[in-house]
Amino acid sequence: MRIVTDVGVPVVMRDGTTLLADVHRPDGPGPVPVLLMRTPYDRSMALGNHFYDGFRFVREGYAVVVQDVRGRYGSEGEFYPFRNEAADGVDMIAWAARQPWSTGRVGMIGASYVGTTQWLPAAEHPPALRAIAPIVTVADYRDGWVYRGDAFELGFCLQWTLSLCVDAADRLVAAGSQPQELVERARDAQDRIESLYGGLDAETEDLIRMLAPWYDDWRRHPQRDAGWASIAPDLSPASAVAPALDIGGWHDIFVVGTLDGFRLQRQAAIAAGRPGPRLVIGPWSHGIYTGMYPGRRYGVRSAMDVMGVADEQVRWFDRWLRDRPNGVEEMPPVRVFIMGVDRWRDFDDWPPQSVVPWTLHLRAGARLSPEPPPADEDPDDLVFDPHRPVPTLGGGTLLMASTLGERVGPSDVAALANREDVLAYQSGPLGEARTIIGPVRLTVHATATAQSFDLAAQLADVGPDGRWELLVSGIQRVRDGDSATERIVELGSTAATIPPGHRIGLLLAASDFPRFDLNPAATAAGGTTIAVEHATLRPSRLVLSMLPD
Repeated sequence: MRIVTDVGVPVVMRDGTTLLADVHRPDGPGPVPVLLMRTPYDRSMALGNHFYDGFRFVREGYAVVVQDVRGRYGSEGEFYPFRNEAADGVDMIAWAARQPWSTGRVGMIGASYVGTTQWLPAAEHPPALRAIAPIVTVADYRDGWVYRGDAFELGFCLQWTLSLCVDAADRLVAAGSQPQELVERARDAQDRIESLYGGLDAETEDLIRMLAPWYDDWRRHPQRDAGWASIAPDLSPASAVAPALDIGGWHDIFVVGTLDGFRLQRQAAIAAGRPGPRLVIGPWSHGIYTGMYPGRRYGVRSAMDVMGVADEQVRWFDRWLRDRPNGVEEMPPVRVFIMGVDRWRDFDDWPPQSVVPWTLHLRAGARLSPEPPPADEDPDDLVFDPHRPVPTLGGGTLLMASTLGERVGPSDVAALANREDVLAYQSGPLGEARTIIGPVRLTVHATATAQSFDLAAQLADVGPDGRWELLVSGIQRVRDGDSATERIVELGSTAATIPPGHRIGLLLAASDFPRFDLNPAATAAGGTTIAVEHATLRPSRLVLSMLPD
C-alpha cells in the first residue's frame, strides 16, 4: 500500500493559535476513518513503539493524524500541562472529521500524557469522536499525576518537568531568543536530579520558573481547588464518553488512574445504556512493557507485543469507527495478568464480583494475623528521621532510569524490612495458594508527636528464600488539624497469586523518598515518632481482595 504523508499541516484553534500536524493516510479512493494523536513529545517521533504501530493503522485503512500540542515543537502558543487540551482537542477532532479524506468518524490513541489529551476532549462529548484508547495514563491530574494520598509525586514530577525544560530551552535557542547556555543549564539540572530531590537550588528554581511555571503552581496548591477542578474531565455516571479501551500496567505509576477511569466510565455507560469500556492490565511499568525486570521475569506471554495490544486496538476501532461486527461487545470487558501464576485471565467486571475481603490484623511481634488483637496489646513505634528517609526501591515509580529497571516494579525490598525505622509485618506461611486481586486497603490507628506525618505502605510476597517481592504500594499524608486516629492508606490494586509456603508481607514507614516528597511539617519539626496501635477498640488492619478459588 502506498501511504500519503502531509508534513506540518497548520490547523488554527478557536483562539487563533496555529498547531502543526502530520497526516498519514492510504493513497486510494474513498474517505477513511481517522485516528488522532496529540502529543507534547514531538509528532515526528510518535508513530512506532510498544503501544501502537501508526503505520499498521494506515495499512488497515485509517488516516493517522499526529499533532504537536500547544507550545510544543512546531505548534504555536504556551505549553501548560492539561490546561488547553480539552478545547484544542475538540477543535482538532472537528477539523479531522471535516477533511475530504475523512469519513467524519474519529478515534484517539496514545499513551501517558497522550492519554490525557484523549480524556479531556472526550469529556466534552464532541460528536465526531467515536472511541478512544488511552494507555498508561490517568483521568484525574491532581490525584494520580501530581499528588497521591495528598503527598507530592516528587520523583516523577521533577524528572518530567526537567525533561520538558530541556525541550523548551531547545525551542527558545532555535528561535534565537536565548543562548545555547540555557540548554546546558537544563541538562545540568537533569544530571543533578538526585541532589535536587532534597531541595531545589536557586539556579534550578529560576530555570523552572522560566521554562516550566506549572511546577511551582502544583507545589503551591496541594489541596484540590478550583484550579484542579477546571482540568478534571467529567467522568461521573451522568457523563458517558466515547467507548474507551483502557490499557495499563500493575507496576505503572498511573495504574490507579487507569482503573478509576475504567470504573467510572463503565458506571456511566451502564447508566446511559451506551457501549462500555474495555480494560487490559499487564505486568508492566511506565517504560518496561516486556514483563522482564531485574530479578523477576513474567514470561514472554506477558510482553505487550506478544499479548497483542496492537490487535486489541485495531479490533476496537474497527468496531466503533467502521461498525464491523467483530465480537467486541461479547468479549469479557476485563483482561488482566495474574502475577505469580503468570497468566492472563478474563473477568466480567473490575474488581471481579466474586472477590471476598481477607482481613489481616497488625499485631505485636510484627505479625499479620486473621485473629483480631486483644484489648491491651502494646502499640508499635514508627520513627521518621528526615535526615535518613526510607528510600524508594521499587513499585509504580517513574524516576530517572526507571525505564531501565532501576527502583521500579517488583523489586526485592528485603533491605527495607531490616531497617529500624520500618515496621515489617508478616503472616504465617500460607498452607495453600491465595490469589489477591483488586484494591488493597490499610487502616492504621496512629498518633504522632508531630501534627502532620506520612504513612507509606508496601505489600510484598515474602518467599522462603527471604525475598520480599513488592506487589503494590501507597501513601497517605496526615495534615495539620486532622484529629482522627484512624488513617486509611489506599495502596492501589494488584493481581497476584501467593504460592503455598510464602507469606504476606507489609512494610510500614513514614517516608518513601524520593518517589514522594518528605512531609514538610514533620521535617521542620526535626522528625516524629508515630504510635501504631493494635488493640480491640483500635484495630489496625490490612484488607485484601481475594478470589475464593
